[in-house]
Amino acid sequence: THKRDTYAATPRAHEVSEISVRTVYPPEEETGEMGQLVHRFTVP
Repeated sequence: THKRDTYAATPRAHEVSEISVRTVYPPEEETGEMGQLVHRFTVP
């Protein structure tokens, strides 16, 4: 039972990881606006 719990927890962690990546890296549409924002902050 203990091994099963550990095994079941791994896929969940992977799903959470994918969601985090999606949040950090939004779709291309949002990335376009984010890119401009980053550019503004980068340019002195």
